[in-house]
Amino acid sequence: MMKWNHYLLMGWALLASLTACQTSNDGSDSAAEKSEASADVNYVKVNFRGKTKVYTGIELSRLAELDSIKLWEINAGDTGDDYLSLGIYGDTTGTYPFGNPLSRQSRISIAKYQLDTLAYGSSKAAVCPSYSGLHIANGFVKVNQYEKNKLAKGTFSGRLMAEDGADCDTTGLAFSGEFYLTASGQ
Repeated sequence: MMKWNHYLLMGWALLASLTACQTSNDGSDSAAEKSEASADVNYVKVNFRGKTKVYTGIELSRLAELDSIKLWEINAGDTGDDYLSLGIYGDTTGTYPFGNPLSRQSRISIAKYQLDTLAYGSSKAAVCPSYSGLHIANGFVKVNQYEKNKLAKGTFSGRLMAEDGADCDTTGLAFSGEFYLTASGQ
């Protein structure tokens, strides 16, 4: 069910998204080089499983609106085995806690990160001996600056859980990062 929701979310945002070439950096650059580079280009920096990865060349998606729901996304990575998707349900600055992707709530965020063949998300459905149902991880996306369809700057932090329904761990792994995106990619 989570994959269906992710594809629905991705398809909805795709209709409103700008296309962009994307590249990634495996984290081998020094912190000073990353700071200098990120000041001049669109980027998303992700810290996960003890590694830092920087994605560049990403453009800000256009705000999609349906009734009272407003959504924009950050999509980084260039293969099915390496990508990040952050969905932000709102169009103002502030903190968007991780939320239920199937709800019609506003002011929530949804995170999905795939490395190699393992997918992790901010929510998961599982049937386990001590727990059954939908679990939402602790975490948030904080939007520090936002201009509709022009600029987004902020951070994210929390935990992501393995999306494998047979994995009963709901604690998840630490996940954090930052982003700076413009519509023009400049």
